[in-house]
Formats: sequence, C-alpha cells, structure tokens
Amino acid sequence: MDLKESMKFFIFCLCLLANLVEAWEGYDRDQGTYIEIEKGTLVRENLDIEFYDYYEADYVQGYIESFIEYEWHIELRVYDYKQDKYRTFEMSNYNCRKYNRCRNSSEK
Repeated sequence: MDLKESMKFFIFCLCLLANLVEAWEGYDRDQGTYIEIEKGTLVRENLDIEFYDYYEADYVQGYIESFIEYEWHIELRVYDYKQDKYRTFEMSNYNCRKYNRCRNSSEK
C-alpha cells in the first residue's frame, strides 16, 4: 500500500469514526444489549426507523410504537420487523436534545 492509499484509508477511518461518535446510543432492556440510531434519523411515534443492533451485528428496521420522555432518558417501544416482536430501548436524553430528536425539541 503506497502513501496515497494509506492516507485515503486513514481519512476514511476518521470519517467512519466521526459518524459513530454522532450516533444516538441506547440500551435494549429486552435483550440486554446496545443499539444505535444514526445521526439525522427522525425519531417519532408512528414512524419506521433503522437502527444498528449490536446483538444481531446488523441494521434492523423497526416501527416506533411509543416515545416516552423522562427526565434522564427516553423510552422507545419499537416493533422489530426482523424478530417480529416489540422491544424497549432506553435512550440518552442528552443526545435526544443535542440532535433535536425529542418530540418537543423544536419547541424549546
């Protein structure tokens, strides 16, 4: 691998890392694992979303059944199309406000 290819690879890795840092991470209480919703994903009730499931090690499609905002976290009740069941995610309230994902963020 020459210097030019090495630099391209390095820049690609930095971009990938920067994108991961911006993701909204949560904990799946039902499976005891973590999930991740990419930055820019609109998270509202009655919408389909895509999230990365660390248990499945793959991206999964789901439907947001409920979105409950507590003081310290957000609870998402999501229907997982792949597993054909409901799952409950606890998401950070801080990232919700930071990336304007909360239901009422645009009003604040």
